[in-house]
Amino acid sequence: MYTLVPMTRRPTFLLSAAVLLSLCSLASAQQVDAPSGWTFTQQGSNWIYKPAKPPAGATFLLTVAPPQALDGKNLEAWLKSHVESDAANRGTLEDEKVQNAMLGLRAIERSYRDSKRHHWLVTYLAFPLSENRVLYCYFETNLPESQAGEYIHAGGKICGETARNASKNSPLAK
Repeated sequence: MYTLVPMTRRPTFLLSAAVLLSLCSLASAQQVDAPSGWTFTQQGSNWIYKPAKPPAGATFLLTVAPPQALDGKNLEAWLKSHVESDAANRGTLEDEKVQNAMLGLRAIERSYRDSKRHHWLVTYLAFPLSENRVLYCYFETNLPESQAGEYIHAGGKICGETARNASKNSPLAK
């Protein structure tokens, strides 16, 4: 059991909407490269993006999984099951906010406190694709919102462009 504590740091969900709106003007590319000042590596079937030079002691990671089947679940239930699976490795849940955004995007933002009492913010995103598939991305950071905004914006563009490329029939591709 956990107690909900108000978050003191929170990337805005409105930023997710703004990023999605900005994606409407992006040209569709075959591969999503890391933005300038970022690195990316493949870890299993996932792509891990991170700023090349984050502030000292700070972490910001974006994980982009390959498109996956919804396995008969609706998008919200699918995302919730993936979040719960990931939560087992995060520490104590302190707060959660769920957002259903435009174009069918689902987001869950959680604040965790790890065993060393460090605060972590994790934002999980599920982008609907055609053929009952979903693109799953998540951000994890120990940065305060004032420092994380530019990374969240760049990461949102990566996720959105990846979703557009994954399915030309996705709501994101229109």
